[in-house]
Amino acid sequence: MATDDGKATGPQLSNEMSDDQRAKLTFQLRDKYLVALDAKKRADNALKLLGKEIKADLGKGGLQDIKDMIRLSEPEGEEALREEMERRVRVMRWLAIPIGAQADLFPKDDRRPITERAFAEGKKSGLAGETFRNPYHQTNDGHKAYEKGWQEGQSVILAKMAPLDTAAAADSLAN
Repeated sequence: MATDDGKATGPQLSNEMSDDQRAKLTFQLRDKYLVALDAKKRADNALKLLGKEIKADLGKGGLQDIKDMIRLSEPEGEEALREEMERRVRVMRWLAIPIGAQADLFPKDDRRPITERAFAEGKKSGLAGETFRNPYHQTNDGHKAYEKGWQEGQSVILAKMAPLDTAAAADSLAN
């Protein structure tokens, strides 16, 4: 038997096994390895196909958008992405590529009005399909803004589920 760190334990230690025992164990572990390798190959293929679907549906940067969203949902993700973007801005500045006049690309404090922040948070939550859980107290201005944002996000999801009006789509393409 092997521990989680891969070290052999018990009678499987090579110096404690007979040659036949070692051969038997090797064949058994080979079979287990082949099953796991096959599962990994199938998973890799499924991931590649999903990547192609994402690229077809969302365009060239769609997969990176998804990876960034996943990264931002992790505790250290926002800071890592912020550092990466600040590094790129620095290099652009060194190469005299105009990037705008904003002094601080990522200010430490979010200075947007509470209603704007709450609306954005609510819309993000609604688009993600999360259950409505308003973090703002009812007496706070952000409460209604969060609710409106969440409803707008949900309406986008519901619009995707509605049957596509092919006649209207064809008319808009013709014009």
